[in-house]
Amino acid sequence: ALGGVVLVSGVLGRGDGPPHMLLGDALTLLGTIGWVLYTRGAARLPTLSPLEYTGLTAIAALPWQLLFAVAMTAGGWVNAPTWQDLTPVAPHLLYIAAVPTVAAVVAFNFGVRQLGASRGTLFLNGVPVSALLMSVALGQHPAAQEWIGAALVIAALTLSTRAPAPAARPSPQEGVKTRAAAGADGRCPAT
Repeated sequence: ALGGVVLVSGVLGRGDGPPHMLLGDALTLLGTIGWVLYTRGAARLPTLSPLEYTGLTAIAALPWQLLFAVAMTAGGWVNAPTWQDLTPVAPHLLYIAAVPTVAAVVAFNFGVRQLGASRGTLFLNGVPVSALLMSVALGQHPAAQEWIGAALVIAALTLSTRAPAPAARPSPQEGVKTRAAAGADGRCPAT
């Protein structure tokens, strides 16, 4: 799947492109690493529902996002939006807040809960494929290598989801119940 992602992203064909494209690729890679860590973190907190995990991580991220926004504004890299900037795009911002920021993340966390973190993380490879399809919908014409990459990603995801799932580990609460049922010496009581 990773090879397909490389082809879909066009990284191999960008050697003669503008330098800012490489920065975008690096930032995307950094974001992907962060998303993988986020997904794996959900598996470490099995007592939280997907909604609770989403909410708590959003609250924990808020101070860092504010710090980043202040630093970027103070450094002159971005300008703080004015009310005149925000008013015409308010419906778009509400959509972004509701659908991709809340609904999609909660749905992803429910999916990870059902599939497990290992399989859930595999679906991050589908992001470049969906971006490729959106670019086609917007009238762009992807290169052949990008279509080949999309096919590789889809094939890898199909193969990996057909493989038998690894045995689920018991949650900490289930482990305590099992040990308690087994008795102090670890043996099952006679029936």
